[in-house]
Amino acid sequence: MTSDRTSFQRVARTEGAKLGEVARKAARQAHTQGVVLPILIAGRDTGGLAAVASDKALNEPTRLGAIEGLAALGLDEAEKALRGIGTSAKDDEEIRKAAWRGLRRSKRARAKAKVTP
Repeated sequence: MTSDRTSFQRVARTEGAKLGEVARKAARQAHTQGVVLPILIAGRDTGGLAAVASDKALNEPTRLGAIEGLAALGLDEAEKALRGIGTSAKDDEEIRKAAWRGLRRSKRARAKAKVTP
C-alpha cells in the first residue's frame, strides 16, 4: 500500500484512518518515502522523521530523505534534531552537510512564516 501513492492517498482520505505508525515504518525505506514523507510533514511528525534521520543503520538516501522532511517542518524541535545530526562526529560528512543545509532551510521557512500574515 505504501509503495503506491494513489492507493495510499485513498486510504488516507478514509475517515478515521490512523496512518501515523504506518507512515513512520514506511519512512525507513527510501523507495516508499515519496509516498509517506508528505503525510509525516503535514502531521508535523518531528519524532518520526528525527528517528529515521538519526538511525545510522539506515542507508544514506533514506536518512537524507528524512533530513529533507525535518527541514520542511520549520520547527524548533526539528532544528534541534538537525543540529544534533550536523554536529555528530560519528556521522558521514555528507549526512552532516545535509543536516546543516536543512537547518538553514528550516530557519528561512520559519522566518518567512513569521513575515507572511
